[in-house]
Amino acid sequence: MSKISYSRLILVWLAVFGASGFAQQTPTPTTSPTPKKESEAKKIEKDLKDVFRVNSRRSSVSNPADFNTPGVFQIEYGYGGYYRGRDFLAQHAGTLVLSFAATERIGFEFDLDTVSSQLDRSRSRATGIGDARIGIQFDFTGETKTAPSFAVSYFAKLPTANVNKNLGTGRVDHALTALFSKKIGATDVDFNATYLINGKQSEKGFVTGGAFALGVARDVYKQFNLQGELYGESKDANEPQGLFAASILTYQLNPKTSFDVGLRFGLTPRSPRVGFSAGVTFGAGNIYKKRK
Repeated sequence: MSKISYSRLILVWLAVFGASGFAQQTPTPTTSPTPKKESEAKKIEKDLKDVFRVNSRRSSVSNPADFNTPGVFQIEYGYGGYYRGRDFLAQHAGTLVLSFAATERIGFEFDLDTVSSQLDRSRSRATGIGDARIGIQFDFTGETKTAPSFAVSYFAKLPTANVNKNLGTGRVDHALTALFSKKIGATDVDFNATYLINGKQSEKGFVTGGAFALGVARDVYKQFNLQGELYGESKDANEPQGLFAASILTYQLNPKTSFDVGLRFGLTPRSPRVGFSAGVTFGAGNIYKKRK
């Protein structure tokens, strides 16, 4: 065989085996698995629950700097009690709360102590209708990655309680609050700072004071949410004067209904020693939603 023939055979051999080797080394492109429709549906369902779930404003002292979805009307009713206070042995109230998100930025609220009762140090009990409160909240900025959401609320206490029974002062009180909210990981943090302007009982004029509330909450198991709070008031207003720590457990039955129960503990000498709360929140519906 000639040199040319050997050369041709070597070239053919290199071409065949080189091509096969390159083919073996070339990785086969892989495609990522298509997400299952079931998992996508569950994610959408969870997102909808988070958007439309009721937002209790009575179970805790701290309030978030945002209202519910625009058009949502919400009803709450609950019990709140304090025991072993400086000026009383027991204080109870059954409170009705009506809240409405008019827009994404404006919300309204009306509170009424439908039943108010107090047992004083002489063991004399007084019972009747308590005071009412009406308020408006403006949400100015939404939450970002680095900054909390911010809102301002104004509430006026309407003196509907019986003054002769010592269930109220008979004067109008005012409360101006700055609200901040931030989600850190899976934890929701709310902070409120309030300027109090209270009417004096049986005389003209006002006394001023301050209040604050810090709430930290997160979902702990399925529909259960646990919240811890630290709050205090320098003057008797919506809560007794003093510094308190509280814990609230909320059960979200469905996106429209939730139940809550809480314990409160006084941390200063003037604070009532212990308190208890329980209630239910119901989303009555979205009045803006078109009915078919």
